[in-house]
Amino acid sequence: MLVPKQLPHNKRLDMEAIYMPHHIIGGDYYDYVALSNDEFLFCIADIAGKGIAAALLMANIQAMLRALAYETNDLRDLVTKLNRRIVEITKGDKHITLFIAKHNLLTRELTYINAGHNPPLLHCGGKTIALSNGCTILGVFDQLKTIQQTTLQLKPNAVFVAYTDGLTDLENDQAQTYTIEQLTEFIEQHFDDSMSDFSEQLLQTIKQFKGSQAYTDDITIVNYRAF
Repeated sequence: MLVPKQLPHNKRLDMEAIYMPHHIIGGDYYDYVALSNDEFLFCIADIAGKGIAAALLMANIQAMLRALAYETNDLRDLVTKLNRRIVEITKGDKHITLFIAKHNLLTRELTYINAGHNPPLLHCGGKTIALSNGCTILGVFDQLKTIQQTTLQLKPNAVFVAYTDGLTDLENDQAQTYTIEQLTEFIEQHFDDSMSDFSEQLLQTIKQFKGSQAYTDDITIVNYRAF
């Protein structure tokens, strides 16, 4: 019940998500927070472990992150405070990978920090890039020594795809894993689709890829188009 049930579908932003916990509940987390009419905060995270323990920690992180989102405008400050609180809760026994970004639809600026998470892919201006700049994973060190914040100027119709490692750890019947190159190829073939169709086609691609193999981890994929 903690993941967003409704995501924006309008003339400025079209967002969809695939959320497939390995058990009934899982440790993947994503969120969308409207900060103003023009700006929103987005995040995706993967908490070490599965099941109830991971879900409880995820619930704590959601509450903390939403509170901090309205407390500070600076992503570095937000990530620093979030890391400190995670360490206080887990005593360093759990780690979290996190990608967090602010997107201003008016200025077309995307500002992000990647804290050890699988780099989301951004298709913009005819090319696809990985968003990897940031810092180490959260919940391990009391202080994050370096936090690199990156701001990108986007063109219209940019498509953003974020995912957790359940996707890239997925194996097929030949013991091959789903690669970033395959995801990039899919994005470049389907970036003109509506985000609803994009998600549906991607889900079918994943199912065809895995064949008879079972899902072994939570899989979360969030994609959006900024017009």
